[in-house]
Amino acid sequence: MPSGSLIKRSEANALKKKGNKLTKKQAGSLGGQATVKRWGKTYMHNLACSGARAFHKKYKLSPLGTCDFALVDRQTGVPTGKTIRGLKLSRNEGWKP
Repeated sequence: MPSGSLIKRSEANALKKKGNKLTKKQAGSLGGQATVKRWGKTYMHNLACSGARAFHKKYKLSPLGTCDFALVDRQTGVPTGKTIRGLKLSRNEGWKP
């Protein structure tokens, strides 16, 4: 099994018996699966929608080059210094909101 891949609970138990540790990605996957099982898909869908609404209420996307967007604070108009892909912006890139 490749490191960092999604994992099932039975596979996690087998790893623990061998003395191996889960990666952060594997542990997060197990936690997410348990949350969906406990609360249901509808709850998770509503949670994701409310997160997206909050994000778009706080930030606007400003085109940056041909394939990325800069995150700009809606209230101040100041860029956050990050792109939608998670890259950091440098001050000398010369883009304007």
